[in-house]
Amino acid sequence: MRALAVSVAAVGALFLAVLACFTPAFQTNDDPTMALVVSGTALSARPDEHMVFTSVLVGHALRRLYGTLPGVPWYGAYLLTAQLLAHTVIFSLVLVARGGPRAVLAFLVYFATVGLHFLVNLQFTTTAFLTAQAGALALLAFMGESHESTVPLRGPLAGAGVALLTLSSLIRFDSFRLALALSAPAAMLLIGGLRRERRLGRAMAVVLLAVALPASLRLFDRESYRRDARWADYLERSTLLPELTDYGRAPYDASTRPLYASLGWSENDAILLRNWFVADEAVFDTGRIRALLAATPRLAPGPLGAGARRLQRLVSEPALWPLALSLPLLGSLAVAGGRARVWTATVLGCLLALAGLALLRQAPLHVALPVLAFPAALAAVLAAPPPATAPARNRGVHVVLAGAAITGMVLSVEQRWYESRRARTHNERLRQSLQELAPRPDRLVVAWGLGFPYEWILPLEDWGYLRGLRLYPLGWLQRSPVSDSTLRAFAVSDLYRALYERMDVFLMGNHPRGTHLLEVFGEEHRGVRVRFEVVRQTSSFVLLRGRPQAGAPATAAPSPPEGVDEKDGSAGHVHGEHGERDGRTSVEGRPSPPLLEQEERRGHEQDEQGGLTAPEEVAVVGAPAFLGHEVGERRPDAEHQPGEDQGLAPPSLVPVHRGDHRGKGH
Repeated sequence: MRALAVSVAAVGALFLAVLACFTPAFQTNDDPTMALVVSGTALSARPDEHMVFTSVLVGHALRRLYGTLPGVPWYGAYLLTAQLLAHTVIFSLVLVARGGPRAVLAFLVYFATVGLHFLVNLQFTTTAFLTAQAGALALLAFMGESHESTVPLRGPLAGAGVALLTLSSLIRFDSFRLALALSAPAAMLLIGGLRRERRLGRAMAVVLLAVALPASLRLFDRESYRRDARWADYLERSTLLPELTDYGRAPYDASTRPLYASLGWSENDAILLRNWFVADEAVFDTGRIRALLAATPRLAPGPLGAGARRLQRLVSEPALWPLALSLPLLGSLAVAGGRARVWTATVLGCLLALAGLALLRQAPLHVALPVLAFPAALAAVLAAPPPATAPARNRGVHVVLAGAAITGMVLSVEQRWYESRRARTHNERLRQSLQELAPRPDRLVVAWGLGFPYEWILPLEDWGYLRGLRLYPLGWLQRSPVSDSTLRAFAVSDLYRALYERMDVFLMGNHPRGTHLLEVFGEEHRGVRVRFEVVRQTSSFVLLRGRPQAGAPATAAPSPPEGVDEKDGSAGHVHGEHGERDGRTSVEGRPSPPLLEQEERRGHEQDEQGGLTAPEEVAVVGAPAFLGHEVGERRPDAEHQPGEDQGLAPPSLVPVHRGDHRGKGH
């Protein structure tokens, strides 16, 4: 109990210090999407427990909390609480292992290089893995505890392990599975000791409980979706689409063109399909998507070459450098503790897992960092001081390793400081942009991909500035019962037609070029020519409105804009920052009415005149690609670079990433 009390006080102090010095922000666009749904903000008219990736049990709890105190940022608070519990258990394990001051320093190195990143870059996948990691370490400590121990810890260790693993599975089941897989090598090496002490049966019972309970809760969660026919259809489609958008199956090329044609899809449709424009159920129905995948190979073309390039990108990822600099020191302390075999087997297992993920699927930062962090956390628990009789040469090596670890800690703090400052800057820009927009709940904004910068909604702030904003996401949430309820509230039965017929429906992106794909879609499937014109460009997004045109039909999709790679559609050198604009001032310098009111009134005036005029705001210079992100921006859930290693890359836009998809399991 004394170790637990010390751990609670120490970890609590660390968390308070971090929150006082840094600004946590969402690492990917999935978390703010789920938070908006469960809080009943922007994407949903009322709190809804269906967060898709996180269990409905957590959703029900958050929905009730938001219903009681809607002004409290419950989603961000629950992620922070889970991380607090995980770090508390890990530090408790460090203390009860009696590794001495060096073990405490090992934990501080781990927290500075890994824990700080997870805390400042909030993400449900990394939070779930951190929680599962703490639970797995508790079970390993339970398995490795000697029967001669003077302090009875088996019960608390087993209970903490089962509880944390269960909590992890509710946050993200795939993180739970990954943590179990990474802990398997260490567990196998501990089985020998369990047999000698005749504790193998008891240990296996605890492990079985730690697996069976989360698995049962997972089945309950999936069944709660399948009981509703609308959610069941959504789950099937959301399982199929990542094979196209994230994993590169069925690339559009000369060999697959007849297949796409037989399904009624053109080259333009293939681009839209890979970029999450599937709002038209008649064109992009689930049956045709299923048929497309059934007729194509399981793996994308050239998986080994693509995997090698992904591994190369990981090596050059700056966020991994602090951990890479500190891992040798942590490993040396684990070896000094007499657990060289356990730690070495864990490191090899983690490296093999990371290579496999990169080669076969994807290993984005929010997966790669937790995988590499597992041996670091294990080393902190196993750490022990080197023997007093260690040769001077070995002591010199430890000094060098300590210097590298200190460098990694300083680098991690510097990176987190920069990320916090950037998050505050972009959040202010978003607030200003929404103030210019002056949204109202009777106007619908259709946000395609990253057109709305979800990730710059801060997790621990009051979201009152989003009040009045109604969004329909052309991303992973579209055609779900949650988003469909938004369309019903606006009496929209045909979203594409509403984009050019309704005065209260607008399209949002962060560059207008990609709208040509929508124009071609209208010509091919509706027999109409539509032009999407810029209504207003702010520092955070571009607002457009479709207008029917007379004349020649739309042509084929144009070549990619300058800076967009034709192979993978990435925009590593697309453009710089958005230009700053004072969108609330008219040409004469007098204050303008709110943006949506201007556009609605202008649309009515044009209809009365029987013609179309050029938009008043068309300054589109130096903006990033329509569905992409700014150079150096906090990226979406970049688990896969859509279009990579595919025969076709989306012209005129950076592809939309659907979000966090790897091994979703439903």
